[in-house]
Amino acid sequence: LYLSLTFGNEILVYDVSPDGSTTNSRKFAYVKNPDGIEVDLGGNVYVAGMEGVYVFSPEGTKLGIIYTKDQPTNCEFGGPSGNILFITARNSIYRVDMPIPRFIE
Repeated sequence: LYLSLTFGNEILVYDVSPDGSTTNSRKFAYVKNPDGIEVDLGGNVYVAGMEGVYVFSPEGTKLGIIYTKDQPTNCEFGGPSGNILFITARNSIYRVDMPIPRFIE
């Protein structure tokens, strides 16, 4: 489970037990003003932040940023193959074709 601490500028990650309880809270990554989070099939984590959508490996290594003109608020995979990343921002909506989908039909 990933949690954005918008005013704390960080992402936390928790382990989730079969009964739904959470344990092992730990810092995953630093992102200025993090908001919406999405995860692809490879376990890469996408976080809407101040400059765009930050992309992290499953271990928390920053892989890059998908820059947007407006500050994004959320991101979600969609499309027929699940490989289009839709990004909502203050005054815009973006779509980016991604190499790794969120789901497989």
